[in-house]
Amino acid sequence: MTATGQLVARAPEIERIDALLRAIPGGLEVLTIEGEPGIGKTAVWHEGVRRARAMGTSVLTARATAAERALTLTTLTDLFDPVGDEVLGRLPAPQRDALRTALLRTPQPAGATGRALPAAVLSLLRALALDGPLLIAVDDAQWVDPASARALSYALRRLDTEPIGVLAAVRGPAARAPAGDAARIDAAADVRRRTTVPLGPLSVAALHEIVKARTGRAIARPLMVRIAEACVGNPFFALEIAAELPPELPADGRLPLPPSLDEVLGTRLGRLPGRTREALTVCAVLAGPGPDLVDVGALEPAERAGIVVVEPGRVRFSHPLFAEAVWNRAGAAQLRRLHRRLADLVADPEQRARHLALASVTSDESVAVELDRASALARGRGAPQAAAELLELAVELTPPGAANPPVRRCVAAAQQWIDAGDLVRAQTLLERVLADGPAAPARGSALALLAQLH
Repeated sequence: MTATGQLVARAPEIERIDALLRAIPGGLEVLTIEGEPGIGKTAVWHEGVRRARAMGTSVLTARATAAERALTLTTLTDLFDPVGDEVLGRLPAPQRDALRTALLRTPQPAGATGRALPAAVLSLLRALALDGPLLIAVDDAQWVDPASARALSYALRRLDTEPIGVLAAVRGPAARAPAGDAARIDAAADVRRRTTVPLGPLSVAALHEIVKARTGRAIARPLMVRIAEACVGNPFFALEIAAELPPELPADGRLPLPPSLDEVLGTRLGRLPGRTREALTVCAVLAGPGPDLVDVGALEPAERAGIVVVEPGRVRFSHPLFAEAVWNRAGAAQLRRLHRRLADLVADPEQRARHLALASVTSDESVAVELDRASALARGRGAPQAAAELLELAVELTPPGAANPPVRRCVAAAQQWIDAGDLVRAQTLLERVLADGPAAPARGSALALLAQLH
């Protein structure tokens, strides 16, 4: 966490980042900044990125979010956004074409499978490293979408002497990749090349410095001690408590404090107009929406309150915890209405299909067909897990007697889980298909796939 642009009480952690940057020319090095939400990981991560650029190191950055995790290859697209087509042109044609398709720089060719994508990512990183030291910096790496995690993990497992570093900020230690997903990218490299730096709680003095710098208020020590105890040294929580304090403070520090960060955030959100809260829900569902998808005017009270930042072409939350607090307060009916509206607004076929599925409460073959199409597009971009998830959504929405029966979609989903490396999920699906006593063609397909797993 910063005060007047300077990090407070994080000198040891910054020294570890400096050590990482000095070591990159000697080969792959991975540094993970780990800590609870609000402890200051992003501030330290930002400082690491700044220092790398100041040293002349090339930096690829991505800031993952919970809302984007269900979208295909968002992290990879963000990382490689500054990489020009002339660099992609150095790669073998199949890898170049796979990357251009994955990054949506070219229409997807018929029959594309995306299987060359992981190797293409490895080749591209090696090509970029030929021009000098390279840092891959990912904030909130626990939210990297599975397709990006799969491709990046494949590459990191095979890098060695290339001058490449990874700086990842993650929630932890409990925040691990959800079951069935690719491993977190920072855990993919050889253990001898990985270092984890835990961010611990800040002292009363450090919290006082941050609160004074951000709010302009010098809080008496007795109250500051109570704030530090209530927030357990978490600077974001401390700032939120300070923002709720009355103008006149008792000198003895006797003032009721909120029991949890969620309660503080809920209080702040509850003061906003209903129209603003509705727009915030759109922002929570769609990470970084543009003015074509969200009413920017309705967000002005939230912007003044420091909850969102309105940038050219997009809106983002000032902290991920605000997005989570908004999401947690949205009702099921409200979310279904929102997904139904967003399905008519988004241009991406995969996003549209997901919104349609999440807005549905009964089976609907037309939505299932859109999910089939979206699955094929995800598969062609090199995202088999996304393809499988879309097919499973299609299974749930398939009505009885549909032309494309659910068992066929189940078998297709199992194949995608196999391609994604989740053999347990594939086996579960196939055994469920066989238990339902399908007709001969579907039974034969399921048995053939099941045989591959043994």
